[in-house]
Amino acid sequence: MPIRSQDQGVAESSHLTRWETLLSLILMDIAFIGMGIMGSRMAQRLMDSGHTLRIYNRTRNESCDELIDRGAVWCESPAIAVSPTTLIITMLSDPEAVKSVARGETGILKQAARGSVWMDCSTVDPEFSMTMAKESADKDVRFLDTPVAGSKGPAEKGELVFLVGGESDDLEKARPIMEILGKKVIHCGGPGQGSAMKLVVNYMLAQSLLSVTEASRIGQSLGLSEASILDTLIATPVAAPVIAGLRPRFEGSDRETHFPLKHMLKDLRLARKSQLLDLPLLDAAIKRFESLAGEGNSDFSYVYHAH
Repeated sequence: MPIRSQDQGVAESSHLTRWETLLSLILMDIAFIGMGIMGSRMAQRLMDSGHTLRIYNRTRNESCDELIDRGAVWCESPAIAVSPTTLIITMLSDPEAVKSVARGETGILKQAARGSVWMDCSTVDPEFSMTMAKESADKDVRFLDTPVAGSKGPAEKGELVFLVGGESDDLEKARPIMEILGKKVIHCGGPGQGSAMKLVVNYMLAQSLLSVTEASRIGQSLGLSEASILDTLIATPVAAPVIAGLRPRFEGSDRETHFPLKHMLKDLRLARKSQLLDLPLLDAAIKRFESLAGEGNSDFSYVYHAH
């Protein structure tokens, strides 16, 4: 009989535990709350992977009806959606939206099962996530702040990056679902640290957009073509990799809204709210996006075209 090393035994045991966890998740319902641009596509991917969803949105929209046609269960309140489940996912626009579905007689925390895991994929401030973690713990619900890096396309393809705050054991329970929805899971620390990292990421995204916008204007004012400027910037280390992905939006071949401008402004304001440091570039970014607030439902890349 071959002798297995201790490391081999541990690896096989870990592998088995992972598959057992995945199997248990496949066999249960998942409550998914928030059917916007991101949530609807994440929900669709989970259904494509064989999961049964109980869904709720504050307004029943076309995305809800499409999921219902495929077998999702529509629920009239968050409490009804979560009551028989052990995994809850929320993807909502801001802290107020999360509070509206979490609290009260029809809220998540009224009926969530003891020991269930709540993944909040919303982009909120870390202080708010810590508050939700405490309120959840009071109800014996395991809270993870799990905002994602990525927009509509990555959500459809399962290429999101999860930025996770919370306990390691709770993360491992939810990891199989995150791996269906994303290409990478980063444990950033305790409660609130996933939300903190998301504000860092979106701050850098905003600055990358603003810098390429002004660089393009400088170059064109000096007689360079827009195409040659973008070709050159993308070919050099000075441009963030995201710029290549945004290029179709700059040149007008992609006019869809992937990430609304109003949400970027909200995220920048949350970053400002969360600390007292002197950050002139953050303040300048907020001012610029505020000047375009009337275009809030446009993609955030609208900044590139605005004068």
